[in-house]
Amino acid sequence: MTANPMIGVIGAGTCDDRVRDLAYRVGEGIAKAGYPLICGGLGGVMEAACHGAFDAGGTTIGILPGESTASANRYVVLPIATGIGIARNVIIVRSSRVLIAVSGGPGTLSEMAFALQLGVPVVSLESHTPSQAITIADDPDDAVCKALRLAGLDKERQMSNLRQVGTTRIVTVRGDITKQATDAIVNAANSTLMGGGGVDGAIHRAGGPKILEECEAIVEESGQCPTGDAVITTGGNLPAKWVVHTVGPIWRGGNHDEPELLASAYQNSLAVARSRGVQTISFPSISTGAYRFPVDKAATIALTTVAEYVKANPFDEVRFVLFSEDDLNTYSAALANLTLD
Repeated sequence: MTANPMIGVIGAGTCDDRVRDLAYRVGEGIAKAGYPLICGGLGGVMEAACHGAFDAGGTTIGILPGESTASANRYVVLPIATGIGIARNVIIVRSSRVLIAVSGGPGTLSEMAFALQLGVPVVSLESHTPSQAITIADDPDDAVCKALRLAGLDKERQMSNLRQVGTTRIVTVRGDITKQATDAIVNAANSTLMGGGGVDGAIHRAGGPKILEECEAIVEESGQCPTGDAVITTGGNLPAKWVVHTVGPIWRGGNHDEPELLASAYQNSLAVARSRGVQTISFPSISTGAYRFPVDKAATIALTTVAEYVKANPFDEVRFVLFSEDDLNTYSAALANLTLD
């Protein structure tokens, strides 16, 4: 059993918008569970599933025919000889701990049958499947959950990085916040809004000069951003449309209103995002880098504050994007222990 097993996704290269949406959500769900995705082909299911995983900060491996570089910047590409699709799909099946079939067809049916012969569990979103496969029509979230369970991968960490609060999904992932395709991302800024190190510097570098120009205009009009407050700019060259800039507190032992100021940073970030119609938003771990706020305390404050806020002011998704494995584990544990009334 490998330490980080792959989840295979198969389906037709030509498909309609409904199937593409299913594939995207399957890829997204796999990434949020913390596992890499492997699939093959050009267009259709492969593109949608890989894009879903990529946008959720996951790792994707696409096995393409020939020397194609289609979307190679979005995932690892393993090209093989043109015209040997069967060999390509054998690689996918043999590399997978569990297989999810998004759309049907003769090729997909044969791949499912081959996987079952090898003892690889199969979950299908299609009605025409081998009898040993589990069929879940049009419910990609349930399909991913069932697949992880069949493969024995639904352990504590995987179950702890997604919670539902009303209609809002709260998730924790490991990744690069500058690559998140949510409506908005949050920048752990300093009060000058002029950029800096860590997440702040990374966002300004990836977003380009437009973000700094807008920050300068805000400071000129309203002054520096107080600790616990938040402002918003466009996303420049980032995948996200908006960047919310918030100033977290510097940790000085915990007796200088640090917890309250950190909670305010999350509350005000969500409020300013809602003012622009944002429905999906990604947060970093605010104040836990150079500002030295203890990660375990910060995680509890962040998740409790967000959960309370979204009860009355729902989003589609609030995502916490953590840079390190240790931070991901800490935030996922805090999420799992979150008490929801």
